[in-house]
This record gives sequence, structure tokens and C-alpha cells, in this order.
Amino acid sequence: MTAGRWSGVATPAHNDRRLGKGLPAMGFALILFVAPFGIYQEYFGGLLSVAKVVAILTIVAAILRMAVERVPMVGSPILLPMTYFVIAFVPSLFLAKEPLSILPVLVTMVGYLIYHVIIVSFVREGTALRRIIMAVEVSAGIVAAVGLYQYLGGKMIVEIPGQDSVIGAYQMVRLLGTELNPSAFANHFVLAIPAGLGLLMTARTMEGRVLWAGVAFLATVTMLLTLSRAATLGLAVGLAVVILVLVRDRRLRWSLMTAVVAVGSLIVVFWPQAATIRLQATIYNPFTDQSVVQRLLLLGPSVRMFLDNLLFGVGFGNSKDYLHMYGAPLLNLPPHNVFLGIACELGVLGLVPFVVLLYMMLRVMVVACSRTDDPQMKGLIAGILGSLIGHLTMGMFHMDYVHVTFWILASLGVGGARWATQVDGAEGGLPPVMVREQAYRAS
Repeated sequence: MTAGRWSGVATPAHNDRRLGKGLPAMGFALILFVAPFGIYQEYFGGLLSVAKVVAILTIVAAILRMAVERVPMVGSPILLPMTYFVIAFVPSLFLAKEPLSILPVLVTMVGYLIYHVIIVSFVREGTALRRIIMAVEVSAGIVAAVGLYQYLGGKMIVEIPGQDSVIGAYQMVRLLGTELNPSAFANHFVLAIPAGLGLLMTARTMEGRVLWAGVAFLATVTMLLTLSRAATLGLAVGLAVVILVLVRDRRLRWSLMTAVVAVGSLIVVFWPQAATIRLQATIYNPFTDQSVVQRLLLLGPSVRMFLDNLLFGVGFGNSKDYLHMYGAPLLNLPPHNVFLGIACELGVLGLVPFVVLLYMMLRVMVVACSRTDDPQMKGLIAGILGSLIGHLTMGMFHMDYVHVTFWILASLGVGGARWATQVDGAEGGLPPVMVREQAYRAS
């Protein structure tokens, strides 16, 4: 129990809760809502622009508050490698065919860096952490509902006929979704579902449990309709991570098992037959599956491109234009691997900071889950950890290293982990009981 609960006076814990309310959750929520709907700019351009402006204003207001109230910046273990990773995008300005086309990407990455500083500085308790995770889940629910509407209406789908020597003739119907790409669309749900389990397990009201269970239902069913094998693997790994982290915690064990059984049942009940056909085709004859063959044939050219442009790479977004020069069989295909993609496009200057960033980010969250005595923080951080590892697992077959949800969840995970370990005394070397006793006496 924190000091703020013992006394009505303004204690340090009370100030932390007050500071947490200054987190610009609405701004991050609008950013998450707008991101998947870029293709609808023609129809909802004005509304999307207003949402972006409001998001920017709320975040600027948070920055001003930090300056005026002298909110201390909390140290982050990934701030330095993240800064170097952002700097790695600068050479792309000189390597791109149209340098001005790189400016929005560079501004976006600088924005992610600013988001990280704000989130880590304002996340001082579980409630502040939950606010943005809720935004991630509501955004995923809306995107999933749009995807289901498209699928049921026969829109944004692609029919793929095929012939296999083992399973015979088949036809698959894949949902393209709001991204016009089934794998990119499914990636939203790989990031959302494990984090949503954290909300579901730590929800304090029945209404909250029903809401987050409904979002998990929509997200799981919609993801399955994309028939993305990489997303299915990523989600399976993400859920496995959540289970491994929390299965020994008696306070969360039953909530965990209930949530996992619920999601697993959804997968079994709503598993599309086309997904089974696609997996069978992949297992029995992987070298007759065009997408598998394409990914395998891109590995060698990607490595050669990286070695030929070792330091700075070929520039962000340029790999698909040059990869055929190194022996790729088709034009306009980037490396279908996030690490190879970064190596080819940003070189060692981008790859090394990214790997260091991932190691430190995952390490601080794993340590927090093992040390924290707060079941709410442990459940939320474990959910975020599962989402990030699931995204990276999918990234072994799909390249997307500027995904807004990934970077916001990474900041939330680090911010929550730093606060959880500080509260429980892990960083100061004091056991949690002594930390709470000191807080009680100070009140």
C-alpha cells in the first residue's frame, strides 16, 4: 500500500498519481486511431487532419507542462540507443532519389523519441500505464470491426486459387484490411492481443472484463481472416511469453488461464478452413508456395546488399528498388525480415543501435516482471512484453520497423518497468517492505 492511501495529505505517492494524470493519453490515442486509416485520406482527410492536430497539441501541452512544472526526466535504458537509431535515418536524406520523401519518416522517428521521453517521465503508476494500453486496444477493436465489415461485404479481399499435389485444388480468400496488405493489417492485432490480455487479467470490474474480452474476440477473428502465417506464429509466441512470465504468480494464475483459454477457444472455433489449407500447402510442399520461395530467394541478395553498403545502407525505403540488382528474382520487393531490412537500408549505423535497444528494452521488462510485487503492473508489463516479442517474431518474415504501436508499447513497457522496480526497491537495493515502511513514516 502506498503512502497516498494512508493519508489525505500530498505525499510523494499522491504526487506520482497526480503526475500520471498529466500523461497525454488522448494524444496518443488519436495517433493510434489515425495510423491504420491512412488509405482513407481521400474520404476522411479533414477528420484525420483534425485528429492529428489535436494529438500534436495535447503532446505539446505535456512537453510545456514538463518544462513549467520541472517534471524530472526519468532515466531510460533505451534512450541512448534509440537516439542513435533515429540518427541512422539521416543519411537516407542523401541516399534517397527524392530526399524530401524521407523528411516525414525522419520527423516521425524523432516524434517516437519524444513520445518515449514523455511516456517514461509521466508513467508513475499502473493507472497511467493502463490509459494508453486502453487506447491501443480500442484502436485495435475499431480496426478489427472495419476489417470484419470489409470481409462480410466482400470488400478489401483477394481470392487466391492454387493447386497442390497433396491437397489438390484450393482457393483462399484473404482479408487485405485497411492497410491493403494482409500481413501489415494482421500486425496490428499481433501487437494488440497479448497487451489486451494484460488489461483483461487486471480489470477490476465485470464491465472492463467484458469490454476487453470483446476486443480480443474481434481482433483474433479478424487476424485469422488475413490468413497470415507470420502473424499466427507471432501471436502464438506472444501468448506463450505471457504464459511463461505469469504462470507462477498465484494472484494472476487463474485470470491468466481463463484469458488464454478464451483466446485459444476463439482460435479453434473461428479458425478458417483456408488457413488450414495454406498451412498444409506450406508444410507439405514449401518450395511450391510462391510467398515462401520469394522470401527464401531474397535472403542471399539481402545479405549481399548489406555487405556492399555496410556503413549507411542504401537508405530508408530504397531496398525494394535496388534488391534486384543483387539477384532478387522480382522487382519492388524489400527484404522480408526486419533485421535484414534495417541492415540493408540503414547499415551498421542502424542495425547495432536497434539490436542494443531491443536487448535493453526486453531485459528491463523481464527483470521488472520477476521483481515487482504489484500484480497489476506485472500483468500489464507481461502483456506488453508478449506483444513486442510477438511483433519481432512476425518480423522474421515481415519488415516493419517504424510501426507506431510498436514504439509506443516499447516506451510503455520501459516506463512501467522502471517505475515498478523503483517502487519495489529493486533499483535502490531495498526490499519492498522497507520501501513501503519508509513511505508510511514519511506520510
